[in-house]
Amino acid sequence: MLGLDALLTEDYVSCGIPWELFPVAQPLLGTYADGPSLAWRPGKNAQVPAGWNVLEMKDGSELVSPNCFNCHSAEFNGELILGLGRHDADFTSDLFALMQLVPPLPAFTDAGKAFNKFLQRFAVVGPASIMLTAGTNPAIEFAFILLSHRDPVTLEWLDEPIQDLPEDMMIPADPPPWWHSRKKATQFANGMSRGGDHRGTMILASSLCTDTTAEAAVILDYFIDVVAYLESIEPPQYPYPVDTELAAAGGGVPVPLRGLPRQLQRRRENDSYPNMLIPLELIGTDPVFAAYGAGEFNYLEEWFESSFFGAVTQLGVTEPFVGYVAPPLDSVWASAPYFHNASVPTLDLVLDSGARPQYWKRVDFDSTHYDWDALGWPYEVLDHGQDQAGPLEQRNLIYDTTKPGHSNGGHPFGDALTSEERAAVLEYLKTI
Repeated sequence: MLGLDALLTEDYVSCGIPWELFPVAQPLLGTYADGPSLAWRPGKNAQVPAGWNVLEMKDGSELVSPNCFNCHSAEFNGELILGLGRHDADFTSDLFALMQLVPPLPAFTDAGKAFNKFLQRFAVVGPASIMLTAGTNPAIEFAFILLSHRDPVTLEWLDEPIQDLPEDMMIPADPPPWWHSRKKATQFANGMSRGGDHRGTMILASSLCTDTTAEAAVILDYFIDVVAYLESIEPPQYPYPVDTELAAAGGGVPVPLRGLPRQLQRRRENDSYPNMLIPLELIGTDPVFAAYGAGEFNYLEEWFESSFFGAVTQLGVTEPFVGYVAPPLDSVWASAPYFHNASVPTLDLVLDSGARPQYWKRVDFDSTHYDWDALGWPYEVLDHGQDQAGPLEQRNLIYDTTKPGHSNGGHPFGDALTSEERAAVLEYLKTI
């Protein structure tokens, strides 16, 4: 498959770590450079995690560079699933601070030059994209940071930002599964990049080292195949027996959707996915992601529309209004945690907003330890947040919903269900 081959072999991230240095640097990068390898990849690629590519440079030197599967592959029930959003990565450390333990290299080889660029870029994006909680992803913050350091016309890297970002910016994200691609008109929870050609935002997400429009044009060309691959991914099937009678009952439960458009209420009977944008005040989930792009940092849209990427994809951050788009429910049971900020550990809690804990942490990050009844990751309810954590407690394992961007409120549409109805709906969701 051409798109999968491109993701696992091409240099759309053209800086990284020399092959000889990768074993030394890998432990310093933690979960950013760990994970299982794919034995069927050819050559040295079979020896590195699935989220990294081994590239041969023009002078014959070899470079190991990150790829999209760093965030878009995850283990579930002990199996690596390509295209599943990663739920166990820990971005709570400053990657650049760790990489400073590895000195810059003499620029004698292309791989050495690419490594020095890698260090330079992480000096900028590393400190500014530290997450508070393990399992949340800095992808949205990466986009803001990268845009603030690039000329929109030439894509030249600028050491001084064209837009200062707030020191307290915090936009935790939960990478969506790629099997949504065939149904979604937008790549993002806030509804931006609706319709048309999504390649502009896709290659922007991997533009850490893409410094010219000529480079971007080459990547844009073969990302036609990447889009085709994403749209071909089949969602996994629920691996255990389903109570068909209970599931049938759950499929008929009229989940109260008071205030939502009638078209959305009929979604289950309609084969086409509506891709409806729901206003913030109606959905009620954490507003930070949507609000950043629509507020004082709406320069994102202006920059994008005037850039190389804007000639391919229209961003549309604020039109027709600010809100969020619900994801498709295909294999939703496999995509815990839930909401765009990963604030809800189980589907059972999605359907019962009053039961969501203010402070919680996962019991562990073992993908075989899954709650097949509540449909999500086993969690422990805490009586304190990160600020009250003890000196020996790992603060980064605590999901503190009082922190900016981390609220688990809103989406109360399942609250009126009885416990029996909720169990039936959960059983039904196993069949989608």
